[in-house]
Amino acid sequence: MAHPAYRIGEAATSHNVRHDVALIELDKPIASGIASSFRVDHLSGNSQEVSVVSYAQGRDEALSRQARCQVVGRYSDLFAFDCGVTFGASGAPVFARVGGRSRIVSLISSGNAELAYGIELPELVDDMKRALRAGRGVLLAKGVSRPALTLGRPAKAPAPGAKFVRP
Repeated sequence: MAHPAYRIGEAATSHNVRHDVALIELDKPIASGIASSFRVDHLSGNSQEVSVVSYAQGRDEALSRQARCQVVGRYSDLFAFDCGVTFGASGAPVFARVGGRSRIVSLISSGNAELAYGIELPELVDDMKRALRAGRGVLLAKGVSRPALTLGRPAKAPAPGAKFVRP
């Protein structure tokens, strides 16, 4: 389920960064011995250190982690990080230590080798989960849906497919 307010094909404006999020519901659970789940949480006022884990252009089969980068700016629910990202890192989780545990506090929406941008997630993800559970979605392609929320204009469906996926 992609957020209906995200404007596909437009630049990384504050509007698009605020809505650059999607949820994927798996058809079966992943065993905890294979992958652990992470809680989505707020970035505490004292926490400025984060890390990013991503696959990106040139390393689509090699997960990489930038273990230490900083929050260098915050405006309302938008973050700027000094994490270096490249094409394909969009959607990568941004982790912070919250209460002694690693939590997802943002997602990479856009950026370059010097700065990356993301949004605070908890309320946004909660709203999208409620819409998904209530079945308020519109099928886009192969099980991807967009929540059927009224925002004043119909959303365009993106072209199906994913970066770096091979048959």
